[in-house]
Amino acid sequence: MSTVSRRNLLAVGMAYIGMVCPGMATILTLPDPESDHMVLMFDISQNFGLLPAGAIDGPLLEVMADGRMSARAVAPGAGPVVGTLSPEDLRDLISFVVDEQDFFAIDADEIAAQIEQIGAQDGRRLLVADAPTTHVSVMLKDHTHTVSLYAVGFSAMLFPEIDALQRLRRIELRLLETTEALRAE
Repeated sequence: MSTVSRRNLLAVGMAYIGMVCPGMATILTLPDPESDHMVLMFDISQNFGLLPAGAIDGPLLEVMADGRMSARAVAPGAGPVVGTLSPEDLRDLISFVVDEQDFFAIDADEIAAQIEQIGAQDGRRLLVADAPTTHVSVMLKDHTHTVSLYAVGFSAMLFPEIDALQRLRRIELRLLETTEALRAE
């Protein structure tokens, strides 16, 4: 059997596993690295989308299809911090978000409904003033998904039984770690 045939057989098998067992396998189809296409955008902000253009120096982290990254500088107006992920590190990061944490199945409205339902049952309430909103967007070749949720860290501590919320928190922590590693270079 040729290498191409083995790869095709593997791809079909992985696609079948993904269809039979959702969340088990996703074939990552990153956009062409030559396309200058953004594959991941991450921000934690208190005023995302509410401030005038230019008030914030871009999202906290942007990752492009060719592995280029930019992180918002710590000091306002200092310009972004830039770096590059190797193809393996890019695939690892996207695989963590998409496959391991099943990002495309995370629904902010569903999480909010679960928080409300749990609160109605046992009285737990998320009472946090001025917490940030987490925004994550993943743009693959055939799939795009965005999740925005208020007070992810506080909510994850208060509602540990909400699986999608815990997965979003793990994504948030990994992306914060990636941002800080880039800033430290």
